[in-house]
Amino acid sequence: SFVGRPIVNAGFLLVGAFLANIMGTTGAAMLLIRPLIAANEGRHYRMHTFIFFIFIVANIGGCLTPLGDPPLFMGFLRGVEFFWTTSHLILPLLTVLAMLLAIYLVIDTICFNKERREGLFVENADKQHKFAVEGNINLFWLLCIVCTVLMSGIWKPGVSFDVLGVHMELQGIVRDVLFIVFAGLSLMTTPKAAREANQFTFAPIAE
Repeated sequence: SFVGRPIVNAGFLLVGAFLANIMGTTGAAMLLIRPLIAANEGRHYRMHTFIFFIFIVANIGGCLTPLGDPPLFMGFLRGVEFFWTTSHLILPLLTVLAMLLAIYLVIDTICFNKERREGLFVENADKQHKFAVEGNINLFWLLCIVCTVLMSGIWKPGVSFDVLGVHMELQGIVRDVLFIVFAGLSLMTTPKAAREANQFTFAPIAE
């Protein structure tokens, strides 16, 4: 039932920027892009919204924790404290977010007002389907993944293996196995209808 008005779109961008620190920039982008597209179906000028979505959610948003971006995760595995980036980057992030959101709101407000004057804006809210979250069990699996990430950075058993010339540490192997287990449990415990409604496929992984 979301309608792509400037303040609603800015809310999507802001929420995505902070979600990216919990579930990664890719995860936050995958979660929010379809609701954002649906909210803006009635908009004529909307390309800038998705450009700012890429800027804010898929790039700068994941800078506060090792969960946000792979380079920060590699740093965590090599001894950087988990909240080091949070303490050092929170003010730069808030500054950049404020600047980008202000610029976005100006642009989108101008476009939105132009659409209304020219009769291009179409109110497309689906009143039959209010906002809701399905597949809540995945919040638990997400928490398990976060704990697994923390475990792999803290637990140092000192055991390693060479597999086909690749050096692998025990904590990394356990982490990756648990990732696969949680992914399988997610597939088994999430209603099929929820995945179909979200247009979930394995196409990106296959590619």
